[in-house]
Order: sequence, then structure tokens, then C-alpha cells
Amino acid sequence: MKKTETDIQMRFADVDVLGHVNNVNLQHYFDIGKNDFFNTVLRTGDYWQGEGIITAATSTSYIAQTRFMEPVYVETSV
Repeated sequence: MKKTETDIQMRFADVDVLGHVNNVNLQHYFDIGKNDFFNTVLRTGDYWQGEGIITAATSTSYIAQTRFMEPVYVETSV
């Protein structure tokens, strides 16, 4: 199975007043990982602009909170 690991640069604006990364921003991180997977493994280049790629469904099960200044990476596979 092919997969990618994408390091995420956390932004100050991703974090709430308690120091947690907002769940909406975590979805953005997943999109960054998806783009990396498409470019690295599927080698789509700009294919998606002409033919299109559709994400039919996503599901997220949170195991723990992500906090400010913690190292974060996204692992993506199909």
C-alpha cells in the first residue's frame, strides 16, 4: 500500500484560546495531506483541473486533542 507522510506547519490562527487546534483546521490539514498524496503517489499534476477528483466521503475519529506547538503530520493512503 502506498502512503505519504506530510509534515504540517501549524499556524497561530489554528489554535483556540485554550491552546487546542480547532477541528475545522484539522480538516484543512487532511486536505494538505490529500494534495501531497495526489501529487506524490498518484502523480496527478494538474490532471484534477481538467478531469476533476471528487472526495465522496470523509470520516474522522479523534483519539486525542492536538495542541499548540506539538509536531503534526498527516499520513494518507488509499
